[in-house]
Formats: sequence, C-alpha cells, structure tokens
Amino acid sequence: MQHNIDSPDALAALALVPEQLAAYVRAVAGLRPYFVCGFAVYAQGDSAVLAGYPAAGTPWLQLFAGAEDYPAPVQGLDEAIDEVCGKKGLKRITVLAPRRPSAAPVGKVGYTEKRDCYLALKLPSVAGGPDFSGVQNGKLRNMLRRAAREVKVRHEAWGEDCAALVKHYISNRALAGGTRHIFSQLQSYAGAPGISLFAARDGAGVLQGFCIADFTPLDTAFYMFAFRRREAPPGTADLLLAALVEEAQAKGYAQVNLGLEINGGIAFFKRKWGARPFLPLVECSWALAPKPGFLGALFKKR
Repeated sequence: MQHNIDSPDALAALALVPEQLAAYVRAVAGLRPYFVCGFAVYAQGDSAVLAGYPAAGTPWLQLFAGAEDYPAPVQGLDEAIDEVCGKKGLKRITVLAPRRPSAAPVGKVGYTEKRDCYLALKLPSVAGGPDFSGVQNGKLRNMLRRAAREVKVRHEAWGEDCAALVKHYISNRALAGGTRHIFSQLQSYAGAPGISLFAARDGAGVLQGFCIADFTPLDTAFYMFAFRRREAPPGTADLLLAALVEEAQAKGYAQVNLGLEINGGIAFFKRKWGARPFLPLVECSWALAPKPGFLGALFKKR
C-alpha cells in the first residue's frame, strides 16, 4: 500500500524519482503539487502530470528487481487517475509510472507513450580514495587519475560561470523547449536547501564542469544535472560524479539515482560506474473526453 503522503516534504523524504522532489519541480517549473491517493499531481492550465511512483519503503516495491517492465500494477494509481481526470476543466493528463496504467487509452487519437529507465548505483560503492585505487574498472580508474591531475573538485555556490556554461550548452544543442526551460531555471534550484553543486576547476581557476546533487531524500541521493566544457580534460565528468558518490556514501545513503538512460552514450557513462536498472519510466499522455454539461448529463440519464 502506498504511504499516506500529503505534503511535499513528506514525499521528498521518500523520493525515488525526480518528479517526487517537489522543490525541484517548483524551482524549474514553478509548480506546487497537490496529492491524490499519496501521489503528487502537478497542474498547469488545463493539463496535469501525475507522478505515479511508489515511495521509498513501500513493501510492494520489493516485487521489482530491475526488470524491463514493472511486474504488478502500481497500487492506488488507477484510483488516483480517475480522481484527477474528474477535475473540472482538465483536458489532458500525463502519467509517469513504472508501468503503463490500465486507464491508458492505447491506440486512440492523441495518445502518446515514451519509455526509458532510471539507473541507480547501490552504496557503498568504492569511489577509490585519493588515488582511486579502489575503482575496479581499469579504464575508469586511469581516467579519474588523469582528470585529478588537471582539475580539482570542490563545493561551490552557483556563479556567473555556471550560468555561462549552461547557456553555451543550450545554444549548441538541439533541445526540446521544455528542456531548455528547465536548464534556464537551474540557478534557483541550485540554491535550494539540500542541494549541492560540485565544481571542477583547472589550475588557472577556469570552470571546466559542474554537477548538481539533491540530498533532500533520506535513502536515495540524486545526480540531477551535469555540464562540462567541450574542451574539458578527459574524465572531468567522472571526477565530478566520484565526488558526488563519495559524499552520498559519507552521508549514509543507500543508493544514488543517476537518472534516465536517455541514449546509448549517457547510459554507457552511467553503467561503467556499476549503475543498474532501477525503475522503468513509462510516460503516457492522452486527451480527456469533454465532460457533458447539465443538459447533456440530464438527457444521458433518460
């Protein structure tokens, strides 16, 4: 049974996926959730997004062990969808869940579905210490050692060079409008409680890359965003992740959610660290049938 969650803080403490981190969604999208059957719902205009994932500690979560598809219906999700769809003025709903909900009108006009998978690194994981001798992957160990000779990683606050690096990234890639908007709001997120920014600078003090971690939850830390200069020393991204993993381990976290696979290159980067499938993402979106007015409802009853 899903936890009786009815506040953003309670959900964030038990978060397993980013959409359960209300501070993140509020910072990048300006949305606050309301709760239905313990699930977070984010509404904007005539659309709503329902984050249909279990919370950490949910007993039936143990049924899942990294399979491509979640083996059982998400308890309470169908009821939550019914309640959300009953909201006045709602025209479209998007459900994010580890399994396609039974309410999804597959095949109907306007229905869309996307799939991906979250990868997670179980802790403790040997980040390697000062010389990375504990890293089992030889290529990764050598990459970390090389990067450590050229850049140093430390905690920092968001700065103008962080903004410049993100702006350069956005201007040189074909990104969806929603992704561009999220990246443009990262300064607000980076300054929120429980968020850490790791910066990698070379000997001249030039920012070569940075990553943002969310340490809000109790059991799962989050590797949320990472950027680096195109000419950054090889291994800079790995060195940043090593610092994040080391801190998560020191804080007593059970795992780090490294985010979605997205594509082969990103999946390879995460898997070489030992990350494994954690939870599937099935994103279903569909238009809702117009609700009949009073006269329509009256004649329907006859």
